[in-house]
Amino acid sequence: VAETGHVIRLKLGEWKVLPNHLVPLFTSYREDSDISSLVLKVLVQLTTRCDLYGAEQLRHLEHLQDYKEAFAKKDVFIILMGMLVENMEEDEEGGERKESGAEVFAAVLSLLRNLV
Repeated sequence: VAETGHVIRLKLGEWKVLPNHLVPLFTSYREDSDISSLVLKVLVQLTTRCDLYGAEQLRHLEHLQDYKEAFAKKDVFIILMGMLVENMEEDEEGGERKESGAEVFAAVLSLLRNLV
C-alpha cells in the first residue's frame, strides 16, 4: 500500500496537479472553509517528502521544487497567513474554535514546513 502511495504522488507530480489545479482551486475558493481546508490537507500530503531511492527520488524532488514554485505567488501566502491569523484571533477572543480550526492551523504550519 505504501508503495502505491509513492506511485500516486509521482504521477500527480508528473501531471502537475498541484500547480495547475490545486493551488488555483485553493486561491479561488479561499472564502469557502470546507473546500479550502480539504484542499489544504491534500497540499500538505503532496508536499510531504517520502522515502524513495534512485531515479524515483530525483523525480520526487523535481516535483517538490515545482510545488515550491507554485507557492511563490504572494496571493497564496496571504491566504495562508489569513487562515493562521483567523484561527489565532478566534482563540484569543475566547470564542469556540471550530473543531477543524486546530486542524487547519496545524495543516497551514505543516504546509509551510514542507515548503521550506
